[in-house]
Amino acid sequence: MSQVIETIKDKPDDIYNFFNVFVDTLTEQTMWSQGTKMEILEIGPREKLWSSFLLVPMANAQFSFTVAFELSGDIIEVMYDYKLEFLLKRIPMKKWLMKVIRKNVNPTIASLIIKSLREAKKKIKEELTSEVVKSVSTDDPLKILKMKMINGEISEEEYLRKKKLLED
Repeated sequence: MSQVIETIKDKPDDIYNFFNVFVDTLTEQTMWSQGTKMEILEIGPREKLWSSFLLVPMANAQFSFTVAFELSGDIIEVMYDYKLEFLLKRIPMKKWLMKVIRKNVNPTIASLIIKSLREAKKKIKEELTSEVVKSVSTDDPLKILKMKMINGEISEEEYLRKKKLLED
């Protein structure tokens, strides 16, 4: 059962790079103190933007999940779906483990996906800022002013006002 867990309204210019940064960021996450990690099971073709992951180690069960980006104009819907397979055949364990999964694992993974999306956005913004900084000469006040606006130090209105003053 897929569910939308996040809607991104400001779609990055390079969606493929953003997806790759997101996948890398998610696999760096650790769940709980036992060090449970996410490993990539499979990555879909470039035009599909989905990836499957496996939680390791998971005692008595195998928990895998898929994250997919659904594109619609300038909006990305981030879809999440999980699959649980029991490695033990005892019925009481299944019921107990299913309760744990529904109560703890599923919301935890969903929150890690959202956290990874935010970190991926931040990493891409830092990459872009770094590239712009490298290309900016500190002798050009207009470029410095533009960098301040890109970094959020000044508003667009303030940028335009100061730009006009510098050009006059």
